[in-house]
Amino acid sequence: MPYNSIDYNFFQNFGIELAAGRYFDKNYAKDTLVYANEQTPVTQANIIINQMAAKKFGWSDQQAIGKTLNYNVSFDGKTKTEVTVVGVVKDYHFESVREELKPIVHFVNKTRFYYLALKLDNKDVSGTIAAVENTWKKLFPTQDFSYSFLDDNFNAMYEDEKRVSGVYGVFSILAVCIACLGLFGLASFTTERRTKEIGVRKVLGASSQSIVLLLTKEFSKLVLLASAFAWPVAWYLMNDWLQNFAFSIELSMGSFLIGTIMALIVAWFTVGGQAAKAAMARPVDSLKYE
Repeated sequence: MPYNSIDYNFFQNFGIELAAGRYFDKNYAKDTLVYANEQTPVTQANIIINQMAAKKFGWSDQQAIGKTLNYNVSFDGKTKTEVTVVGVVKDYHFESVREELKPIVHFVNKTRFYYLALKLDNKDVSGTIAAVENTWKKLFPTQDFSYSFLDDNFNAMYEDEKRVSGVYGVFSILAVCIACLGLFGLASFTTERRTKEIGVRKVLGASSQSIVLLLTKEFSKLVLLASAFAWPVAWYLMNDWLQNFAFSIELSMGSFLIGTIMALIVAWFTVGGQAAKAAMARPVDSLKYE
């Protein structure tokens, strides 16, 4: 199982809730893990596990409290420390959501403190960081001071998705522009061919609104037909991409319907101008058109 060496306030600082038992407390000597050596050949320590770890051992959250395990503290497995579960925390993501939630063991081991996690007031972040850096240099003058923000670290896990999203966005806009140009040209050609028909319809009493509706309805059928072909392809590609994530949304019909409605609106705006221009032309001029 993965393990995480933490301090006494780790869970409280990150807002990780207890499912059973208690958090680490410096008032309990065994809450600090001490490796066995010549002076202390046998030692004991307390640990906190997550719900997935309890489940892996076949325990409920409450059953896990008080259970003992043997922890290998040497690579050859000869040196072991008996550890007791004193708490179970709710599962949390310590990796990308591409990964399944995993069991993890937590213990306090001061020899493995490599990072300092601070919760900052966002009113004066730069001033707070400067104060932390000054304190760091006083305590550890030979060690470089470097820092990062947790949200930036999590965002870095999804840089690939951001790049792919950006590329898809650009090409989608280009595709829509090209499609609109094609629709505009097709609408112009169609209305020009049907100029005399439109004139006849107006002479027979057809309103401008009905003519505009007639022309846009025909293009709407083309958009709906295109959507019928696009839906299965889009569903397959998106579903295949989502398989890379252990935690992901479910594709719903609503997303495809919204896409189709947006395509219809774009088509109506593109075609509507040409249709309205043809519908409002004088019938006399339309009937003379060859």
